[in-house]
Amino acid sequence: MQQAIQEIVLEIPSGCSFDSHFVIARLIKRDYDAYLRFVADRFDAATIQTNRVHGQMAEQITNLEEQGIVERLPQESWSENVQGNPSPCACWRKR
Repeated sequence: MQQAIQEIVLEIPSGCSFDSHFVIARLIKRDYDAYLRFVADRFDAATIQTNRVHGQMAEQITNLEEQGIVERLPQESWSENVQGNPSPCACWRKR
């Protein structure tokens, strides 16, 4: 999962901001099988909650901050999640 997320982030031009919703949506479009494996490996089918799954995926972006690839911005974005509902989301800038 970390590799798939890093590949998506590396395609973002330096200086551009993006949010976790963008990365998750791209992941689902690019590698749905990896997305499903991530969910299956970490969650019991009876208790899957999308916000918990996506929260753990967003934590993978934090690992990229530790590597100097991105920086977390102090503000949140307001964007559409994969269920089509607008909600607040962590916002990042590609270095």
